[in-house]
Amino acid sequence: PDMKSAMNTDRGRELMAAMTDVGISVTGFTADVRGSVSDAVKAAVEGAIQKCQVSVRAPNTEPVMKVELELRGDKLVISAKLIARDQQQLVSVWERSGTVTDLDNKATTTGIIPTNLARDVEAFFKGLRLEFTEARRQFAS
Repeated sequence: PDMKSAMNTDRGRELMAAMTDVGISVTGFTADVRGSVSDAVKAAVEGAIQKCQVSVRAPNTEPVMKVELELRGDKLVISAKLIARDQQQLVSVWERSGTVTDLDNKATTTGIIPTNLARDVEAFFKGLRLEFTEARRQFAS
């Protein structure tokens, strides 16, 4: 089924307010042969999701946070989308893309992750926490 956007809508916020757990799916980039960048990002995303008072689980059903990583030059770019199911329809309720941090080729070749990566990824997801807070305030049961 095609995905619809429910971002910045009452329905989208209602779906977010009802979330108790979220699966996390991270798609890495080819140069990350060891998968260390993907693993580090996934751990940071889990931390960010848990700060939203939502538990983390395997991404086998919605809601799921799909995170795509891309290396543009020496910049790590993240595209993230929180996808929920509204009856039979898949809907995105939150989306964000942008450059997160600089990443030299040492991270991909040796697997040594820059210490600021987790902090920068969590900062990237800071808006998500605000969205969850707003959604819960609007749809407090």
